[in-house]
Amino acid sequence: MKPLSILASLAILTVTAACSDSDDWTPGPQDSPEAVAFFPEQTAYVYTITPGDNTTVEVTIARATSTGDVTVALTGTCDVAGISIPSQVTFLDGEAVTSFALDCSSIPLRSRANVSIAIDNPSTYGAGSANLDLTIISTAGWVKVATVYCTFQAYYKPITSDLMVLDGTNNFKLINYLNSGIDLPFTLTSTKSQAINPTGNAYFYPEDEYGSWCLYDETNDTYPIWSPDGDSEPKIWESYTYGLSYTYISLEDGYGQIAMAPDYDDGSWGYNDVDLSFTMEYNPFE
Repeated sequence: MKPLSILASLAILTVTAACSDSDDWTPGPQDSPEAVAFFPEQTAYVYTITPGDNTTVEVTIARATSTGDVTVALTGTCDVAGISIPSQVTFLDGEAVTSFALDCSSIPLRSRANVSIAIDNPSTYGAGSANLDLTIISTAGWVKVATVYCTFQAYYKPITSDLMVLDGTNNFKLINYLNSGIDLPFTLTSTKSQAINPTGNAYFYPEDEYGSWCLYDETNDTYPIWSPDGDSEPKIWESYTYGLSYTYISLEDGYGQIAMAPDYDDGSWGYNDVDLSFTMEYNPFE
């Protein structure tokens, strides 16, 4: 419909509504004077805290107007002891959005808490909700699991890389992956043999039957070009790596493999698998 037609239609509807003598019209649902707040979209719904460091989680709450000082009552539950949820939050005059803190300083280390917060008398306005569910994970931070020895099939001398875990989570990373200057993050769910499927700093080839990927520097938005041992040629230009079970690691066996077929900066390419060997110094699943 053309814009002028739309405006004309709206005008007709407005006149019709204004002139109607019908008594059947009833107003839509309205907020009570106390119903002022709702939870808008949060910046995150899963938080990782480190006791002694960052032990608070900020929650955003909003209201439909910004007039007057208003105090909103909250209720909350948590399945892990040690998280303090405030019973109310106050909007100052002029504030449409404010926040309140969850005190997580007493949560047990390496615990995973599910927190539910509700507004006692929520607003029906806004695109938010009367309820908010969060997950809070307490961790000791990044802990070293092992020094990994990396042996190449061709060109490069052996190198090492530290395998780290964000303690209390399934998040792992190889520091300075293959001496590229970039960390490779991935997840593991046990000490059994599992595929290394990057959760960042990787480009996955679309519709690739092998689930393949190559290293990608997300911070600088570029593909690295590097020599793993620092001086051997040619340099890796695109580190085509076979995914699925071809690239894997087993914490309990102290072994793994990176199945690569890189393109090199001299225009050549070839298979260059990397054997991983290590002794686990810390078991993150115990």
